[in-house]
Amino acid sequence: MSKVAVVYWNGTGNTAVMATAVAEGVQEKGAEVSLMFCGEFDVALV
Repeated sequence: MSKVAVVYWNGTGNTAVMATAVAEGVQEKGAEVSLMFCGEFDVALV
C-alpha cells in the first residue's frame, strides 16, 4: 500500500478545498493519506 502526504498552505480557503479533493482522490485509489497544513508536517508522521 502507498502512503501519501498532502501538505498545503492556505490563505483564503481555496487551497484547503483542493488539498482535500486531492486527498480524497488518492484515498479512493487505495493509498493511505495524511492531509495536513504545512505547519503540522513532520516526516516521521508519514
